[in-house]
Amino acid sequence: METSLFRCFSSIITEISPISITHFLAATVLIIAVIYFLFRSKCIYPINFTCYRPPDILTKLNYIEHIETDKLVEEESISFQAKVLERSGIGVESCIPVSLHEIPVDTSLGATTKKTEMVLFTVVNDLLSKHKINPKSIDILVSNCSLFCPMPSITSVILNKFGFQSRIGSKTSE
Repeated sequence: METSLFRCFSSIITEISPISITHFLAATVLIIAVIYFLFRSKCIYPINFTCYRPPDILTKLNYIEHIETDKLVEEESISFQAKVLERSGIGVESCIPVSLHEIPVDTSLGATTKKTEMVLFTVVNDLLSKHKINPKSIDILVSNCSLFCPMPSITSVILNKFGFQSRIGSKTSE
């Protein structure tokens, strides 16, 4: 059986001319190259980043004082928040949102939307102006917000505010 298989294989090889083998190898290399370029992972590189710096800084200690005087939060919750702030690694220069400066704290949807837009619009504007990028030249926009998910999405609000192209790929991860 092995000899008959070997004879069959050798007869096929002797029938193939050197030009056919060259064509076969070139076609194989070409197919492998096309498959490689089609299925390789696409790399995405961030341009830069920008950090939002609010106009007024509310420290962690001031925040605890504010929620203690507000009386909307129970004592157990206040002590839990104080432990989290102490153990979380949030630094001294970290900023608490501007809406938490107010007594009583405004927890309405309008205040949250205003705060979110203030932060996002400032950051996106800084990034675009720092690198002199036209928003229409951007192909994809991804935003991430774990606590606030309005309708329309945060990504849609950014797209409409800055005039990104209409066919941009957008994703809001929660």
